[in-house]
Amino acid sequence: MAYTATLQTDRIPTVRRGPVSVDYLRTHPTVSVEQAAALLGISRAYGYDMVRRGELPTITLGERRYRVKSSALLRLLGE
Repeated sequence: MAYTATLQTDRIPTVRRGPVSVDYLRTHPTVSVEQAAALLGISRAYGYDMVRRGELPTITLGERRYRVKSSALLRLLGE
């Protein structure tokens, strides 16, 4: 039995903290690293690696909590 994967490009990626879209970025000043990673099409772990290397602009809250700046993410996406 053969299995085929289908790509659904019309779906907005969702994560447990809520849906993510470019319009969402325009109305929220920050998003979670998980939401940013979903929008960039990368894994959550790679998103955190980018934060540690300084490749993804963030605001640090406390010692271990990060929020990604929506304006910087829009620039990164070319919007």
